[in-house]
Amino acid sequence: MARKAGFTLLELLVVLAIIGILAAIAVPQYANYKQSSLDAQAKSDLHNMATAMEGYFGSTGNYAGAAVPADLTNFGYRQSTNVTATGGGTSTGYTLQAAPLGGSATWAFDSSDGAIVTVAS
Repeated sequence: MARKAGFTLLELLVVLAIIGILAAIAVPQYANYKQSSLDAQAKSDLHNMATAMEGYFGSTGNYAGAAVPADLTNFGYRQSTNVTATGGGTSTGYTLQAAPLGGSATWAFDSSDGAIVTVAS
């Protein structure tokens, strides 16, 4: 009598266990990487907004007011999808904020020190 080719139940269970272990390691890491990339996107938007704000100042002699980021589109700023950006300026400086949808924090940029910092978690 010829033996049929195929996998035994034990072999299939071992393969499923290995796949389960790999998935248990990979899924949390993927979530962390995704959150980090969203935060980086918000920080990039802040940097781009600050550059456009300086261009606005060079053209008008003051910083954009409450209509940020709408006033900055003519100066090269394009808001990323899933990032909420706000801010405003006076004749002497400005503050900007960006919050990514699904990110870990709200980020802020202040023209007085030029640093991007965490506002809220």
